[in-house]
Amino acid sequence: MGCKTEDTKTRYQNIKIENIKTILKYWMKPNSVLAEKTKLSIPTICNYKRQIRENVVDGKLLLNFEHGNTSNKNSKKISDNFVKKLFQKYFDLNKKIGANITNNFITIADFYNDLTREEKSKISSSHLYKAFLKLGFCSYYAKHKTKRISKQIMNSILDKKEATKDQETMYLKNIKIIDKIKKLSIYSNEKSKYEFGQCMEIDAQFDRFFGTKEKVALYHAIDVKSGALLGFWCEKEETTQGYQKLLEIVFEKYGLPERIISDKRRTMWGSDSTETAFKNALKEKGIELFSSSNPKAKPNVERSNCTAQRNFPYFFNKENIKTIKDVQDNHEKITNFYNKKFNKKTFWKTNLFTKPGNENQKKMDLIINRKVSSGVVKFNNKYLCPFDKENKRVLLTNNCNVKLCQDSNGILNFI
Repeated sequence: MGCKTEDTKTRYQNIKIENIKTILKYWMKPNSVLAEKTKLSIPTICNYKRQIRENVVDGKLLLNFEHGNTSNKNSKKISDNFVKKLFQKYFDLNKKIGANITNNFITIADFYNDLTREEKSKISSSHLYKAFLKLGFCSYYAKHKTKRISKQIMNSILDKKEATKDQETMYLKNIKIIDKIKKLSIYSNEKSKYEFGQCMEIDAQFDRFFGTKEKVALYHAIDVKSGALLGFWCEKEETTQGYQKLLEIVFEKYGLPERIISDKRRTMWGSDSTETAFKNALKEKGIELFSSSNPKAKPNVERSNCTAQRNFPYFFNKENIKTIKDVQDNHEKITNFYNKKFNKKTFWKTNLFTKPGNENQKKMDLIINRKVSSGVVKFNNKYLCPFDKENKRVLLTNNCNVKLCQDSNGILNFI
């Protein structure tokens, strides 16, 4: 039986050819003898014999002598220049989105996803992460040991003055962020006890997202069962109107949830004996509002806030979202991006959202009780009085109670 070979180029191929020839020469000998002559293990001898049997055609051995990892891109050596080129690209993108100002660097996963097909063919995501780690960059939520290694490398680069002035600023900022951010504790959110639409968490975070020093409030509404982002909104400050807009988005798209969990903002919580207009408005719709100052009460929306800080600055930059108005106009696109990126389901067989009975139930109007004094009522440090359709003032009786209706745009009406 002959052995047909092609031009051999690697040491591995030459060694394998010699071993196959030896096995063929002493085919009838015990495997232990073959192992002694080839210096291979007995399981490897058995494997080679199996390959020979499966690749004999017309008395000729047609066997591939290449190593199994020859075409594996992960086994190829990646040049230092290529890694440095990618790192410079990563640095330039972070500079473009103002990462030094927002304190939110692009995640390495997002950076890899946006590489060209040619660049991806040269390096895998895991190898890119390891290569960036050697340059001092790691995930803010990596293990403590990995963070320590990353900081040591960054400090070494800074001590040797191997970084440019801009890179030095980024390294110093990254060290501060790594020191500051701790891995989130895994709270028991009891999601298994809920169905979709049964419980929703709401909150707002105040941070920089546009690559400038401007801070804005991003409002999140998260379903406890799925972790999906149900509603999203943006305002300059964390305001009552912002929460009204957020809930109106949810009511319009999904319906009315059974329960909402929030923090103890004055908007949501008055005291143990009093209820706010916000809570009363939800009660009228059959929605229970539970407020707590403990972040463990709403872990899903707390995680969502953290996720937004890491991912939204880069997404906003790619989508040319630069102002509060841009966020408001694209709130649906941002919501879809979040749910798609993190595989959050928004359609469930069991859905406990209640369909609003009329258009008014979709609105989050607040009813405010006030007492008349000197013919006017005071609200938010302003004195108000009603006017009729002919723009004539309507007189109010002193000491009587009146009701104001405030919509999500902040417009007040006497009712």
